[in-house]
Amino acid sequence: MTVKRVFIAVRIKPYSALKEALRQLDEALRNERIRWVAPGLFHVTLRFLGSISDEKIEAVKSLLADFVLDKQAFSFKLKGFGFFSHKGSPSVIFQQVDNADLLTLLSQELKVRLKVLGVTTSEKYTPHLTLGRMKKLKDRQAFQKELANWAELPERAVDVSEIRFYESELTSSGSVYRLLGKYPLQNPSGDN
Repeated sequence: MTVKRVFIAVRIKPYSALKEALRQLDEALRNERIRWVAPGLFHVTLRFLGSISDEKIEAVKSLLADFVLDKQAFSFKLKGFGFFSHKGSPSVIFQQVDNADLLTLLSQELKVRLKVLGVTTSEKYTPHLTLGRMKKLKDRQAFQKELANWAELPERAVDVSEIRFYESELTSSGSVYRLLGKYPLQNPSGDN
């Protein structure tokens, strides 16, 4: 039985202001070993399912096809940069999500439906756009000071018209994503 590492997400199209901010941040932090996420891979995860069997993957595809039938397209906002820490050390640079109520509701409903399939996911949900990862910083204070400069980016509206299902393969150069399915949300006007 083969298993794949999978997640459900909404895709984020890179926009010029974000790309420019990341270019400047990368330049300012050039002495740090940060693995930046390629802009074409930007997404906000709704649910990370971990490693599941091909049989369960097919069941999740059916679940998602049914799930979107009564879900309307929506939007949320991206704003400034922040970071998550692991064991007291910064480990993930992210862009903050604002107006995330619908993302959170979708995530919670998916958690319940996935549990019925026998797929358990994390209890905690913090919507964010991962921009880069690091294992160890040379200068933590300089990193935190630089990131604080980007805490207040102009807000950017993101329209969500579909949910995506991805496989994530971990490689030595970072994650490789394969699209397993796209599930369009309903247009508020009634057209799809």
